[in-house]
This record gives sequence, structure tokens and C-alpha cells, in this order.
Amino acid sequence: MRQILFSFIVLCFDILCLTGKASGQTSESQIHLIPSPQEIKTTLGTFTMSQEKRVSLTNPDDTAMLFAVNQFLREVKADMGFDMSYGETLKKSAILIGYRGWEKKFDKLTTPLLSDLRKCGREGYILKITPEQLLLVANSDTGIFYGIQTLNQLIRANRKNNDIPCLTIIDWPALRYRGWQDDISRGPIPKLAYLKEEIRKMSFFKLNAFTLYTENVFKLVSHPDIASPDGITADEIKELSGYAKKYHVNLIGNFQAFGHFGKILEKPEYAHLAETPNVISPAFPETYKLLGDILKEIASAYDSKLFMINCDEVFGLGSGPAHIMVDTMGLAGVYAYHINKLVEILKPYHKTILMWGDIARDYPEIIPKLPKDIIVLPWAYQSAPSFRDEVEPFKKAGLDFWVCPGVSCWNRIFPDISVAKVNISHFVRDGYAMGAQGMLNTTWDDDGENLFSMNWLPLSWGAACAWKPVVQDKDSAMNRRFDTFINSFDPVYFGASAGVARNMIRLDGLKKYSSAGKLTDRAFWSPMIDNRMQPGHTINLLTDAMSLEKESSGLIRAFQYARGQAVRNKDNVDYLIFAARRAQYMARKNALKYRLNDPEEMKHIREENLQRSLKGLESQLISLRKDYIILWNRENRRWWLDHNLSKYDRMEKDLKGIRQKADDKR
Repeated sequence: MRQILFSFIVLCFDILCLTGKASGQTSESQIHLIPSPQEIKTTLGTFTMSQEKRVSLTNPDDTAMLFAVNQFLREVKADMGFDMSYGETLKKSAILIGYRGWEKKFDKLTTPLLSDLRKCGREGYILKITPEQLLLVANSDTGIFYGIQTLNQLIRANRKNNDIPCLTIIDWPALRYRGWQDDISRGPIPKLAYLKEEIRKMSFFKLNAFTLYTENVFKLVSHPDIASPDGITADEIKELSGYAKKYHVNLIGNFQAFGHFGKILEKPEYAHLAETPNVISPAFPETYKLLGDILKEIASAYDSKLFMINCDEVFGLGSGPAHIMVDTMGLAGVYAYHINKLVEILKPYHKTILMWGDIARDYPEIIPKLPKDIIVLPWAYQSAPSFRDEVEPFKKAGLDFWVCPGVSCWNRIFPDISVAKVNISHFVRDGYAMGAQGMLNTTWDDDGENLFSMNWLPLSWGAACAWKPVVQDKDSAMNRRFDTFINSFDPVYFGASAGVARNMIRLDGLKKYSSAGKLTDRAFWSPMIDNRMQPGHTINLLTDAMSLEKESSGLIRAFQYARGQAVRNKDNVDYLIFAARRAQYMARKNALKYRLNDPEEMKHIREENLQRSLKGLESQLISLRKDYIILWNRENRRWWLDHNLSKYDRMEKDLKGIRQKADDKR
């Protein structure tokens, strides 16, 4: 009897489980959203999207609301293939979107949500989905916009046929400013269309601040010789600012106004203003005339009330014409003097000034000399257990500050995701705990080779952390959140679970092989003949290279398969394939390099095999060069491309030279 009863209970449990699945019951861990909401509760059932369902808006004349809702309608059309329309009345509509205070029936319907809505603030929202109704309510058009992004992700990444899960989300951001930086001054200057793409994609992940790191690329009327012909114009900035506003993104003005000034100082007409080859000197009145001219044009082009003056890494300050100033005022005094001069120059444009925090951190006596309304941006890019020391001096002084981690893309074939994961999470965690206003996630193009499309995953991780920081100190909490993020990335970004994110982590993991040279560009371009190499370990090195080739080749195939599975952003997979192909090339190149630099190995290489290997490397290099041009041109203007292509040309010449020498020895 007990056995029969037990079997009956098990049967009932199985039926309940199957029923739950059939009715669309979804656990919170199965909901794919980036960022994760502050509060989410899933319930039984699904809401079926259909052409017959009407959308009712409390403010049908609100252009910002209409812009956001039309994004939702386009998502429905793209993913489900049908059009939806606005309903005439609240009663006849199954999808209700709006603010309180505009429609009595909507207010009555949302009264039970009032206490939760208060904690959502200006950027938060409540999304409540039942089998009969989808309700989105917020306190502002920004909240509606972010609620729509969540709704779009539910459709893109969580639907079954035309059904989306029933749930209640109460959501708001932890940080007021959630931004990213694109370095447009170390080589790549993005096309205007690509910068707009950045805005669309990053706003989809609820980032709301964007800055273009600018040294010598803004085309000035007053100093037309500074920027390249492919530089960015004031009209482009104005157009981009207007475009960003629609997506609730603040395009922040930016000019490097102290260090990293070398590209301007190398021009003869400005060379006399150098403190060092890379730092403009505060010793000359003409310095501030030049900076005044530049800042007037750049600051006027940006609508944002925020303006970034940078002023980091002023190495050698006091070693040039300003040495008397430094002897008299101290380095801290001279640095603070320069910052205050810049603030004075920008005063007519009513900007709140942002500056990097590295110099003030190292010389804390600077801090009391800074304007009280300045915003300091401490930055650090390492994987560290804590970043409190970066923040503490500014917290103690009562200054506003943001934290600035990085995606670890610079000088690399592919971003160092393992470093970026910890750096971003821990820095945002500590900044949030200590009262940071915001986060600025940075990309840098130090060697000018970077392709921005390599960075979407760590940038999205930054968005996830800035909206909802991992607040626990234990790495296990970060790892759980990151695992959830990785599971969500493919469905949300590519519209399908294609395994791309997991394989991106594997791609980053190729740095474990010696032959991969830590996946740096420098290692990729290293010459074939290296007199510093010590023979004797060639067998181990060859084994390492073979393992790298096998794994990188497997990743190429995996990414090629994933490209076919992706519904959205297919072209982005091409950049991942390219990175894996560069790793594969490194494996093949280094396998031959190890043998070429070992006299004992050279004794056993047949001439025809050597020629075949060298020709194979040449052919693969030419193919990589062609693909690099294609990928570059999707993102960037022509400027700097020839500089990067010259590296391919030098390596091809190197390979041909080795082939010729080998042929001459016959």
C-alpha cells in the first residue's frame, strides 16, 4: 500500500512539473536579462503576443515615450513577424504603458504598485506580466525606455513561440552614471554610423553616459593643422549628441588637456610649448591661449553639462620649462594650478569638470586645491581583490567621483576577459559601497590595432555591474553572477544560445600557451629569427604550439557554426573568428620559428617542407590582412589603417626573405 501511495505521489509530482513547464513557468535563474533586475518574481503562465493585442499609452503625444514603444514594436516585428498597433482605450488594450497622473484608469490600476514605484526613482520601472495583461509603469520617459529594453530582452531571449513568461520586475539602477569610453585618438577613428551603433547597443544594456577620448582628432577652425583629414567635426558631435539623447545617453565632452599631448606638440608650430615630448607646459601664457582656443570649439559642440579634461600621466612635469614653478610651488601646486586654469577657461560654457584621479591619488596634497564641484575619476585596470585605496582619498575629501575599470583590450589580439571580469566587478563594488556617482568602463587603443567589436562582452559586463553591483566581497558571488551573465549573453545579444560567450572565454584562455605570447599584438608581430632564443626546449615548445593550433582551430569552427545560429549581430562573430585565426597563425608561425632558431632542428628540416611552411604562412597572412581591412572598414575611417597594414607588409617581407635565403643555400 505504501509503495502504491508513493508511486501515486511521484506521478502527481511529475504531472505538476510537466504542467508547470507547459504553462510557461520559468525560474528566475532561467530568465535571460542583462543587467539583472533588482527584484524579479516569476509566476505561472505566459502572456501571448499577437497582432490582435493592442498597446495603450497614457501619453500618446509624448515623443520620448513613442520612441521607446516603437522600439518594442520593431522587436516584435523582427522576432515574431507581425505588426502591433496602439489601442484607442485602456479598456480594450492588453499592453498598458505609461506614467501615473495622466489617465485615471491607469492610476487606479497601478495604485497597488505605488510604494514600489517610489523606490524606482527616475530611471526605474515596474513590469508586471500576467496571462491577461502586460503592464509597464515608470516615473519618467527614461524609466519607460529602460522598461522597454527589458521587455525587448524578454521577447528576444526568453520567449517560446510568441509566449513570454509571466513575472513582476521592480527595477532601478544602483549608479546614476553608467558609462563607457571609446578611445578615438590612438589610431581608429570610428565612423559616425558606428558611433551610433555603439549608442544603440549600450543603451540596450541600460548604459547612459558615453565619452570619446580625444587628443588630436577634433577638426578645429582655429587650428586646422591639428586633426587628420579623417578627424571628427563639430557638426558630427552635435548630430551624435542629438542621437544619443533619444537613447537616454549623455554624450560627454572630452579633450586631453595636459598629458598625452605629444601628437600636437610634435608639430613645429606647437613644439616650443612642450614640458616633455608628451606634456604641455604650464609655464607659458601661450599654453592657455592654445587650450582656450581648443576647448572653446570642443566644449561648444557638446550639449552635455559634463566635460572631461583628462590630465592623467603627466610624467616629467617639472623637468622642462616649468621646473622653476615646481621648485617654487611644488609639483602638487603646479598640477592644481593647471587644473584650475582649465576650469576657468571652461566656465563660460557652464560645464561640470571631470578629470582622471591618478595624479591626485599619488599627490594627495593636490586634492584640497581642486574646485569642490569637480568630479574625479580614479582608474585602475588590474585584477585585484580591492580598489578601496583608489577611491579613499576622494571619498575622504568629500569630492564626487566615478570608478573607471577597463575591458583590458589594449595591445591585445583579444580582450583579457579574466582580468576584466574581476577588475570591473570589484572596482564597481567598492565604488558603490563608498558612494560613487558612476562608472566609466574604458577601452583603449594603445597600439592602434584594436577593433572595437571585440569588446561587447566586457562592456556589457560593465553595464550589468553598474546597474546592479555584486556587493558581496567573496569571489564566489561574483563568479555566480558572471556565470548567469554568460548564460544570458548569447540569447540577449545574438538572439540564440549559440555558445559564443563560452567560446569567447575559451579564446581568452588561449593565453595559457607559451606560443600564444599572452595574446599580445607584440608577440604576433615578433620576427621569425630571434637570436635571443635558447635552443634545447624545442620539443616542449613544439608540443605547446600544436596544442594551441588544435584549440584555436576548434574555436574557429565553433564561431563559424555560431554565426549561422545567431539571429542578431551576426557580423560581430566575424571579429571573434578573426581573433581565433590570429591565434592559429601564431601557433603555426611559432612552431616553425622554434625550429628555425634551433640549429639541431634545422638539420632535420627538408628544404621543400620549409618552403611549403613559409608559403603557407605567407598565404594565411595575406588572408588575415584582407579580412582586417574588411573588419576595420566596418567600424572606422581610413585614417591609421595604412599604418597597421604596414605591419602585415613587414611580416610578409620577413617571410619572403627567409624563403629567399633558404633557396639561396640550395
